[in-house]
Amino acid sequence: MIKAIAFDCGNVLFSNAWNDENTDPSFNVIHERLGISKEKGDEIFLKHWPEISIGKKSEDVFFQDLIDASKEKIPLEELKELYYSCILKKDAFEIVERLREKYPNLPLYTLNDEGKEWMDARIRKFELRKYFKDFITSGYVGYTKKRGRRIFGIFLERTGFGAEECIFVDDRKSITDLARGIGYEVILCENKQQLIRDLANYGFNL
Repeated sequence: MIKAIAFDCGNVLFSNAWNDENTDPSFNVIHERLGISKEKGDEIFLKHWPEISIGKKSEDVFFQDLIDASKEKIPLEELKELYYSCILKKDAFEIVERLREKYPNLPLYTLNDEGKEWMDARIRKFELRKYFKDFITSGYVGYTKKRGRRIFGIFLERTGFGAEECIFVDDRKSITDLARGIGYEVILCENKQQLIRDLANYGFNL
């Protein structure tokens, strides 16, 4: 019996303000405002992301590095505001809203890789505490999904559920395969309608 659902965030529930695959229209906003090339921006992002993602480096270091490399010098707080304005809800977030309304006793969680300050901003901007019981986020717990199984274990320790009692939703097959190997039920999210169909297979009819 499924007792909880855990969602990845980036490219599942939200767009990324910074996306190295350039799949979000907002991605170019920051480059254009700074007058910085995509290649240079990616270089700076990738330099800082490993430590930001596990809460060991502040977002300010990344943003200041961008400003230092840019042609258009803008205040740090203005850049941060621009960055967060680029984070948008994706269609799949509607499913979270429906689950909360139709299954109010079903606990929902995030299980995602994100910097602490960047996740804090998402929680504030979208009032996520109305929807999620807890946030098992790499920036909070110090481990990423890409680096192995530990964050999935932390999720089970925090929630008290068995892996077989949880559905994990992510857009990357390598990650859902990892979770499946641990014992989670998994859904590889491709789009909203497919996610609705797959949840129905577990008895969650939306």
